[in-house]
Amino acid sequence: MQDFNDKSLFETSLNMPSLIKKIENESILKPTKNAKNALQEYCDKRRLPLPEYSVISKEGSDHKPQFNVEVCVAVLISEKNEIIRASASASTKKRAEILCAEKICTQVKIDYTPI
Repeated sequence: MQDFNDKSLFETSLNMPSLIKKIENESILKPTKNAKNALQEYCDKRRLPLPEYSVISKEGSDHKPQFNVEVCVAVLISEKNEIIRASASASTKKRAEILCAEKICTQVKIDYTPI
Protein backbone atom coordinates (compact mmCIF):
# COMPACT_ATOMS: atom_id res chain seq x y z
CA MET A 1 0.00 0.00 0.00
CA GLN A 2 1.26 3.44 -0.92
CA ASP A 3 2.08 5.82 1.91
CA PHE A 4 0.32 9.20 1.64
CA ASN A 5 2.14 12.18 3.10
CA ASP A 6 -0.47 14.71 2.09
CA LYS A 7 -3.61 14.41 4.22
CA SER A 8 -5.87 15.98 1.56
CA LEU A 9 -4.61 13.52 -1.05
CA PHE A 10 -5.34 10.66 1.32
CA GLU A 11 -8.86 11.99 2.00
CA THR A 12 -9.44 12.43 -1.72
CA SER A 13 -8.39 8.83 -2.35
CA LEU A 14 -10.91 7.63 0.22
CA ASN A 15 -13.65 9.55 -1.57
CA MET A 16 -12.58 8.35 -5.02
CA PRO A 17 -15.43 5.83 -5.53
CA SER A 18 -18.07 8.49 -4.82
CA LEU A 19 -16.24 11.02 -7.01
CA ILE A 20 -16.12 8.54 -9.89
CA LYS A 21 -19.82 7.80 -9.49
CA LYS A 22 -20.58 11.54 -9.54
CA ILE A 23 -18.54 12.02 -12.73
CA GLU A 24 -20.28 9.06 -14.38
CA ASN A 25 -23.63 10.67 -13.63
CA GLU A 26 -22.66 14.01 -15.15
CA SER A 27 -24.45 14.60 -18.44
CA ILE A 28 -21.30 15.95 -20.12
CA LEU A 29 -19.90 12.43 -20.16
CA LYS A 30 -23.04 10.90 -21.64
CA PRO A 31 -23.42 11.25 -25.39
CA THR A 32 -26.81 12.90 -25.58
CA LYS A 33 -27.96 14.19 -28.92
CA ASN A 34 -31.57 15.24 -29.16
CA ALA A 35 -33.36 14.78 -32.47
CA LYS A 36 -32.98 18.42 -33.50
CA ASN A 37 -29.18 18.25 -33.09
CA ALA A 38 -29.02 14.84 -34.78
CA LEU A 39 -31.02 16.08 -37.77
CA GLN A 40 -28.81 19.16 -38.11
CA GLU A 41 -25.65 17.02 -37.99
CA TYR A 42 -27.15 14.65 -40.56
CA CYS A 43 -27.70 17.57 -42.96
CA ASP A 44 -24.31 19.11 -42.19
CA LYS A 45 -22.39 15.90 -42.88
CA ARG A 46 -24.17 15.42 -46.19
CA ARG A 47 -23.89 19.09 -47.18
CA LEU A 48 -27.66 19.39 -47.35
CA PRO A 49 -29.51 22.59 -46.44
CA LEU A 50 -30.18 22.85 -42.71
CA PRO A 51 -33.69 22.11 -41.44
CA GLU A 52 -36.06 25.07 -41.43
CA TYR A 53 -38.44 25.36 -38.49
CA SER A 54 -41.53 27.58 -38.66
CA VAL A 55 -44.06 28.45 -35.99
CA ILE A 56 -47.37 27.80 -37.70
CA SER A 57 -49.42 29.15 -34.81
CA LYS A 58 -49.36 29.96 -31.13
CA GLU A 59 -52.53 29.19 -29.27
CA GLY A 60 -53.67 29.45 -25.69
CA SER A 61 -53.02 32.04 -23.05
CA ASP A 62 -49.65 33.58 -22.27
CA HIS A 63 -49.26 31.45 -19.15
CA LYS A 64 -50.15 28.22 -20.98
CA PRO A 65 -49.23 28.58 -24.67
CA GLN A 66 -49.31 25.85 -27.28
CA PHE A 67 -46.87 26.19 -30.18
CA ASN A 68 -47.62 24.49 -33.49
CA VAL A 69 -44.33 24.10 -35.39
CA GLU A 70 -43.39 22.62 -38.75
CA VAL A 71 -39.97 21.54 -40.02
CA CYS A 72 -39.01 21.30 -43.67
CA VAL A 73 -35.80 19.48 -44.55
CA ALA A 74 -34.01 17.90 -47.49
CA VAL A 75 -32.90 14.34 -46.75
CA LEU A 76 -31.40 11.49 -48.72
CA ILE A 77 -33.87 8.72 -49.47
CA SER A 78 -32.71 5.99 -51.84
CA GLU A 79 -29.77 8.22 -52.83
CA LYS A 80 -32.13 11.04 -53.89
CA ASN A 81 -32.70 14.37 -52.19
CA GLU A 82 -36.25 14.46 -50.90
CA ILE A 83 -38.01 17.33 -49.15
CA ILE A 84 -40.01 16.11 -46.19
CA ARG A 85 -42.07 17.92 -43.58
CA ALA A 86 -43.31 17.17 -40.11
CA SER A 87 -45.32 19.14 -37.60
CA ALA A 88 -45.85 18.96 -33.86
CA SER A 89 -47.33 20.89 -30.95
CA ALA A 90 -45.93 21.54 -27.48
CA SER A 91 -46.01 24.08 -24.68
CA THR A 92 -42.64 25.52 -25.74
CA LYS A 93 -41.30 26.33 -29.18
CA LYS A 94 -38.10 24.38 -28.48
CA ARG A 95 -40.00 21.24 -27.44
CA ALA A 96 -42.25 21.46 -30.52
CA GLU A 97 -39.16 21.74 -32.76
CA ILE A 98 -37.60 18.69 -31.12
CA LEU A 99 -40.82 16.70 -31.57
CA CYS A 100 -40.85 17.66 -35.27
CA ALA A 101 -37.24 16.56 -35.63
CA GLU A 102 -38.02 13.26 -33.85
CA LYS A 103 -40.63 12.49 -36.50
CA ILE A 104 -38.13 13.15 -39.30
CA CYS A 105 -35.36 11.19 -37.57
CA THR A 106 -37.67 8.22 -37.09
CA GLN A 107 -38.74 8.32 -40.74
CA VAL A 108 -35.18 8.63 -42.08
CA LYS A 109 -33.69 6.33 -39.39
CA ILE A 110 -31.35 8.86 -37.79
CA ASP A 111 -30.19 7.90 -34.28
CA TYR A 112 -30.97 10.32 -31.46
CA THR A 113 -31.53 10.34 -27.73
CA PRO A 114 -35.20 10.94 -26.86
CA ILE A 115 -35.79 13.61 -24.22
